[in-house]
Amino acid sequence: MADTRPNNASTLAANRLGPGDYTDPAILAAERAHIFRRHWHFVGLDRDLAEPESWFLTKVAGTEIIIQRVAGDGLRAFVNVCPHRYNALVNAPNGRGRLRCGYHLWSFDDNGLAAQVPLRAGVALEACQTAALSLRRWSVERCGALIFVAEQPERPLAAFLGPLGAELATLSRGLGTEVLRFSQDIAANWKVILQNTVEFDHAFGVHPETFAAMVERPLHLVPHDAVAPHIAYHTRMKPRDGLKPIERRIEDIFARSVIPQAEGYTHATLFPSATIGTTANRIFALIRYQPLAPDRTHAEYRLFISQITGLTAVEQAILDRVVPVDVAFTQRLLEEDRQICESVQRGLSNAPADLAGILMPGESLVGRFQQYWLDAMRAGALT
Repeated sequence: MADTRPNNASTLAANRLGPGDYTDPAILAAERAHIFRRHWHFVGLDRDLAEPESWFLTKVAGTEIIIQRVAGDGLRAFVNVCPHRYNALVNAPNGRGRLRCGYHLWSFDDNGLAAQVPLRAGVALEACQTAALSLRRWSVERCGALIFVAEQPERPLAAFLGPLGAELATLSRGLGTEVLRFSQDIAANWKVILQNTVEFDHAFGVHPETFAAMVERPLHLVPHDAVAPHIAYHTRMKPRDGLKPIERRIEDIFARSVIPQAEGYTHATLFPSATIGTTANRIFALIRYQPLAPDRTHAEYRLFISQITGLTAVEQAILDRVVPVDVAFTQRLLEEDRQICESVQRGLSNAPADLAGILMPGESLVGRFQQYWLDAMRAGALT
């Protein structure tokens, strides 16, 4: 694991991670133990569990987790394995009802205890209700309508999110219709992908006809209040002067969003596995990242339109034409980012171990991310 290197000049900063930190399987194994087991992960929304006893299946760093709504609007998170003979409890992406193993028909209550064991042959039910034969639970909490899980959290979710918690709760309650959902594997290390989200110097090379055409120059990233290890910021867009009447009408419609309209692009990186981004609070992109291998990451994308009140039929018709254009633009950005991240990973596979690299002034948040990673790895190794 690389460490801080001397600065090359007063305007340059050390690149704190070396090529091996992105390519070594041993590093990924250590990350799963020291980071992914100890941090909270965004996994879904309350709307995904609209009915009592509904559940959905997700994965965190290689472990399948069942998130279920239980009595009193509570939540549970169970590892997807039956403690009897190790069968996966569920195989569908979502469902409803008491969790029941299809192998020998054991079913489990809200706390993961065996509720029914039909083929006991005289064995007392209580003998199957021990801690060893209960479903393994993870911690699960809400921030607004956002659902987070953690295997061994170091602190409660509210403390983990810090001042971002209030912003995220407001945002979550203002999400409107989900307009696109898809997933893909990216041939890049998860850190390459997340570091790409916290700097915009790359926009002019990677997004020349999309994002770079919109941002104000000189480029300024304005950090938001965020506790380590998260990063949040916004950047200004070019003024939109001389709008056509229909463009002004569209802006007036979005100005009535439940979430107050924001200037420019707003972004939050929720270390270590999620990002949330929006331009002018029109389309919100909630993205989860899960490492599969040192050079492969699974990404899950959910795009939402902002919730807008009091729409007339004409205004809805306008949005029906505008939203697909905004979605296509967002998809193009995401594809451009996928391509550059995969190119960086190919470069890393060729890089000599002693290639230090450097961070330019516009990449200061990359340095912050790298320091957070180093701190988390060291803290985990000490416990």
